[in-house]
Amino acid sequence: SYYQENDETKRDRMAKEFDNNDADSSRLSLVRINTLSDCFFALTLILLVIFIEKPPVDINPTEAEIRDYLGTQIEVVVAYLVTFISIACYWFFTHNQGKYLRRSDNIHIWLTLIALLFVGLLPFSNALNVVFPDSFTIHLFYSAIVFLVGLLLCADWLYATQKDRLVDRTINPEKVNELIVESLVQPIA
Repeated sequence: SYYQENDETKRDRMAKEFDNNDADSSRLSLVRINTLSDCFFALTLILLVIFIEKPPVDINPTEAEIRDYLGTQIEVVVAYLVTFISIACYWFFTHNQGKYLRRSDNIHIWLTLIALLFVGLLPFSNALNVVFPDSFTIHLFYSAIVFLVGLLLCADWLYATQKDRLVDRTINPEKVNELIVESLVQPIA
């Protein structure tokens, strides 16, 4: 009887340790994917700047030549601003989402990675928009990437909140819906 109770207590303790290790691993995965996302968004913003073409080097341009050059760069600046704001909105959404996530799993990690794959294409598609401003194909390509990023972030959030899978059970359902709308507003706009 003494040994049986001791074995049961030992099994219970081991099960709790296993659950704690699993929870710790899930929290660690969440921290790692959030860190990766933040770094990836930062890198994407840096690439966006790198894709901006440098002005031609002229030894002594006149003020009129500088003004003319700046006038030709308005489309470049507008494209940069639109894409920068899009990337910032996506980062802000993942930041808001992260406030409510309590754990992670492989599906969440893969959904996030696939969304980041398309986020990483935004600087490239922005550069194509600048080089080919009248191309319907390029505009469609850019729009498809924006749509896919929003759709994937929404799918990730729906996955995380379904039956409180990765979020705290006390999360307000209105907050869940608010973040769904937030993830979809950017691609629709």
